[in-house]
Amino acid sequence: MPTDDQPTPIGRFSLRTLLAVMAAGGFFLGPIPWLGGMYVTALVVSSVLLAFVSFGVCTRTTAWPAAACLVSFAGVVAPPALLQGFATLLIVLLTHPIRQRVTLRLAACLAVMVAVYAVALTDARRRTERFDAVRAQYPVVSLADRLPDVPDTAAPVALAPAIEENLSQLEAWSEDRLRYGRRADSLRRLHTRAARQFTAATGFGLVRMPSIYLHDEYFAAKPLDTEPLTLQADDGLDLEPAQLELTARFFHPDAFGYVAGPGEAAGFTPHGVRRQRGYELNEVRFAEAARWRVERLELVGLLNHPEPVVYMLPGNPSMNQLAGAPTRPLDAFEAATLAKLLTSSDLEYLEDDTGGVRMLGAIRAAKQCLGCHQVSRGRLLGAFSYRLSMLPKGGAEVDSE
Repeated sequence: MPTDDQPTPIGRFSLRTLLAVMAAGGFFLGPIPWLGGMYVTALVVSSVLLAFVSFGVCTRTTAWPAAACLVSFAGVVAPPALLQGFATLLIVLLTHPIRQRVTLRLAACLAVMVAVYAVALTDARRRTERFDAVRAQYPVVSLADRLPDVPDTAAPVALAPAIEENLSQLEAWSEDRLRYGRRADSLRRLHTRAARQFTAATGFGLVRMPSIYLHDEYFAAKPLDTEPLTLQADDGLDLEPAQLELTARFFHPDAFGYVAGPGEAAGFTPHGVRRQRGYELNEVRFAEAARWRVERLELVGLLNHPEPVVYMLPGNPSMNQLAGAPTRPLDAFEAATLAKLLTSSDLEYLEDDTGGVRMLGAIRAAKQCLGCHQVSRGRLLGAFSYRLSMLPKGGAEVDSE
């Protein structure tokens, strides 16, 4: 038997040793396809650490294991190796009095590595299961059954300058909402393999892509607004900004979800008038402005029926109410003004003898709509039919949600 000042042989190779090595190899190498490069980085650092510690244990020196463990503390790119280094250094120091028990010390160091990775892999499995559950809740689905088969001309729609200005303003606002809003980006990343690996491998690396937070508020669309609506006009009947804002609330890009391809989306929510506090298209408000109560707001449908119809829906209209909803033909005002909305205006109104206002406002295909609606930009997809009554100044709050 070697003395304390002589190196200790690593040991005899046996079938039991081979089985132990194979089991450990399967345990550590199995998650590589699942967790990817960050896990490999952590595993390499941990393996090098274990090799240095094993060399030191077998030669009965403390300097090599201590140096390797201290070096691993700087390896913040691999947190499991950091934890392994701390625990292994503690074991090496505590077992130094029994340094002749080489096999026991090696088994303890290997057990530390197994325990650290068992905890990390258990957490990775939990994260992966949560990721997969959320992705199953928001799958990429075809919207073909929701979209009418509408033939469209290849030529772009010729729009009046005022319509082009309104449409460009709506598109710019939508771009900002898609750029800075978190829902569409979260849904997009939910359906990428890289995001799944990064989510599962949280804790295996600190230099990483931004985390995807698997909380419901990151994936839920803004709720529909069921409260009575009021519109504001800064100059009497100048209601076009209010109509554009209401169109934005109906068209809200948060409801699109992640558009994966033509007619395919994850997390798509039917269009409806949504709450929109803090994101008005027209932010300037005046206390002296005229306020109008929306006595009735109806949706004019142009695509699902041979002739235009008006859906008779309770409350504020939304597309999820259309199936089986009662309809009526256009009345005289709607029929007379609808043709003007095609290319020459976005809003037509008529004052009645009681001081109320009838109004018809356009709903057009913005460029963000074209991923699903295979139509030309600017095409008239529908309209809002309003009946308004003026409120006394200071008589009601302006609806700004």
